[in-house]
Amino acid sequence: MTAMIIGSCTMCGERALAHPERSASFCSACARWYALTQTARAQLHDLLEPVVHVWVQHWYAIGVEARDLSEQVELLGLHWAQDGDRNAIHIVREALALSVQPPGVTPST
Repeated sequence: MTAMIIGSCTMCGERALAHPERSASFCSACARWYALTQTARAQLHDLLEPVVHVWVQHWYAIGVEARDLSEQVELLGLHWAQDGDRNAIHIVREALALSVQPPGVTPST
């Protein structure tokens, strides 16, 4: 059994249990945040992967090369990461605003 030692949280600096065989240690709040965000990322990947597969098959069948389709996926990821009105945070905020609006109400932008 490996002994746990008290160390500092890698993310916030608070006291945390440190595992001597792992490079990162987290306090309970950061461990929760990390676990939730990693699970959310994994779920998003699981949801998008079949859609991307269908999209790739469609456009490849029409004649778009695999490397060009790969580039488009990468560019979309970069586009979402940039500042702008269709970046990732805008899409998330828009989705949250839509989820709390009564039916038939469109949030102003």
